[in-house]
Amino acid sequence: MYKILSPFRILLWAVWSICCILFSFLVYAVTLKKENTVWFCKHLWAPMSTIIPGVKLNITSNNKINFNNPHVYISNHQSFLDIPIIVRAVNALIYFVAKKELKKLPFLGWYITISGMIFVDRSNRTKAIESMKNAAKMVKAGKNVLTFPEGTRSKNGNLLPFKKGAFLLAIDAEVPIVPIVIAGSGKIFPSNKIIFKPGPASVKLLDPIDTASYKKENVDDLINLCQNLIETEKELLEKSLQNS
Repeated sequence: MYKILSPFRILLWAVWSICCILFSFLVYAVTLKKENTVWFCKHLWAPMSTIIPGVKLNITSNNKINFNNPHVYISNHQSFLDIPIIVRAVNALIYFVAKKELKKLPFLGWYITISGMIFVDRSNRTKAIESMKNAAKMVKAGKNVLTFPEGTRSKNGNLLPFKKGAFLLAIDAEVPIVPIVIAGSGKIFPSNKIIFKPGPASVKLLDPIDTASYKKENVDDLINLCQNLIETEKELLEKSLQNS
C-alpha cells in the first residue's frame, strides 16, 4: 500500500509546497510584509504538509508558554516533516535559522530569503556569529526563532550532539528557551529516503527554560540540561507510539 501511495503523496506534497511558495511571493509583492508570508506558511502550508504525507499528529502544547512573548525554540531533528509539525504545534509565527546551503535551493531558498529567515554559514565562524547576532536582534524585536541544535537531521533517530549557537542566541536575546520534542517523523519521511510511510507522530512542547542565570561561560550547562530533557522525553514519546 505504501509503495503505491508514496510516489503520489510525494508528488502532491512537492506541488503543494511549490504552489504555496509561489503564492507567498505574490502575497509579499502585494503587501511588502514579510510576516504575511510566515502567516501563510503556518495557516495554509503546514497543515496540508502533514496531512498529505499521512501524518497522524498528536500535539501536546504547554500552558506555561506565553506565546505573546518571543522565545527561542529548539528541537530534535529527524525529518523534513519536522518543520511543518513544529509550525503547527507552536501557537505563534516562527522564523527559522537555516544553513546557508538551503539558500541555493529553488523555491525553498527563495522563500526563506523573502520571508526574512536567517541563514547561517557554519563553515565560517565569523559569519556564523554575525548571523546569530542578527537572529538575536529579531528575537529582541519580538519574533520567535526556531533552530535545530543538532545542525542536521539524524539518520537513525538518535540525538546528535548539540551546537552552541541556539543557546548563545537565547542568552544574548535574554529570552527563554522552549525545548520541543518530536517522535515518529523519521519513520514517516526518513532522512535517507524519498518515501512517505503514513503513520503516527508526536510533538511535545516542554516547559520554558529561563536563560537569565546563564552566560557564555556556563552555556554548556544549559546545553546539557536541554539535551537531557529532549532525550528523556523523546524516549517516552517513542515508547508511547510503539504501544499505540
